[in-house]
Amino acid sequence: MEAVLGNMPATFASGWFGPDIDLAARDGRKVVLARIVAGFGSAGFLAANFGLAAGGRWLVAYLAAEGCVWLARRSVETGQVGATGGRIAYLCAVALMASVWSLTTVQYWFSPHAGLRTIAILLAAALLIHAQAFAFRSRAVLTVMAGFPAATVIILPVAYGGLSGPALASAIFAIGLILGYVGVSAAANIRAARDLADAQVELESIAYFDALTSVANRRMFTQDIRKLIAFSHRRGTRFALLLIDLDHFKQVNDTAGHDAGDILLVEMATRLRSIIRGSDSLARVGGDEFAILMSDLTDGADVEQFCERVNTVFHAAIEFRGAALQTTSSVGVAIFPDHGADEVAIYKAADVALYEAKRGGRNTWRFFEQVAEA
Repeated sequence: MEAVLGNMPATFASGWFGPDIDLAARDGRKVVLARIVAGFGSAGFLAANFGLAAGGRWLVAYLAAEGCVWLARRSVETGQVGATGGRIAYLCAVALMASVWSLTTVQYWFSPHAGLRTIAILLAAALLIHAQAFAFRSRAVLTVMAGFPAATVIILPVAYGGLSGPALASAIFAIGLILGYVGVSAAANIRAARDLADAQVELESIAYFDALTSVANRRMFTQDIRKLIAFSHRRGTRFALLLIDLDHFKQVNDTAGHDAGDILLVEMATRLRSIIRGSDSLARVGGDEFAILMSDLTDGADVEQFCERVNTVFHAAIEFRGAALQTTSSVGVAIFPDHGADEVAIYKAADVALYEAKRGGRNTWRFFEQVAEA
C-alpha cells in the first residue's frame, strides 16, 4: 500500500492520506462516549417505532462498527500496519460507521408510519453537520463521513419522494440549503485551521529560533541535546558538542557599532550552516556564542577537521559600509559520553575547553580531554 501511494503525486497523497487523519482519529476518540450514548438512544428510538428486533439489529451493527473504528484508531496510534495502511483502515472503519447511521435514515424514510420521513431528513442533516466538524482535521474523513448522509439526503427525496412541480423544487431547494450550509461551514473550518496552523508555526519560530540569525536558539538547543543524549544511550553512539565563540566581538561592537556586530553574527551563522552536515544541528546559545551538535560520531579526527573548517570560514572578512570586518573563532569540544554523561556535564566540559582555547591565544580549538590531561 505504501508503494502504491508512493507513486501518487505528493500533494494528493499528503492531502488525503497524510497525518491529518491521525488528528481526526484522535478527535474522534474524544467524543466516543457521547457517540455511544447517542447510539443507544437511536436504537431505543428505532425499537419504539419499528419493534425490538429492528432496534436490536441496528444496535449490534452500530457496536460492530464502533469496534472497527476503535481497532483502526489503535492501529493508527501505534503504527502497527504502517502509517498509510493504518489511515486507510481508519477511513474504511469511518465509512462503515457512516453507512450504519445512514441506514437509520433509509429505514425512517421507507417506514409506513406517517411523519417519519421528516425524522429521516433531520437525521441526515444532523449527520452532515456532525461530519463538517472534522473538516479542519481531514478532508478525507470529512468526505467519507459526509458522503453517506449527503447521498441519502439527495437521493431519497428526489428519487423516492414521489414529488413533482413545486414540491420537487422545494425539496431541491431545501437540499441545496443543507448541503450549502455544510459546505460553507467546512470551508470556514478549513480556513480557521489554516490560520491557526500558520499562527502556531509563527509562535514556534519565535519560541525556538533566534530572531537575528534564524538558527535555533538556546531553548531548541536544550531540546536537541536531550534528544541526542537519549538516542545515543539507546544506540550506544557518540556525539560531539562544539561551542564556538567569536574572538574580540566586543571590539567590533565598540568600534563599528552594534549594526556591524549584528551583520557579523548573521554572516557567521550563515557560514556555519553551510558547513555542517544534514544530521548536525546549529544553535545560537549566547550573544556571540554558537553551538553545534555533531551526531553519530565515529572518529575524533572528523571533529578536528571540522574545527579547522570553522576557523577557516570565520577568517574570511566581510564588507560593512566600505570597511572590512574580520574576526576569528575559538572552539571548545566535548565528546559524549566520554566527557559527560548528561547535558549539564557535557556542556560544562565544552565550556571549559572553549575557555582554554581562548586562553591559548584564540583562533584555535581545544578538546576537553586535552584540558583534563594538562
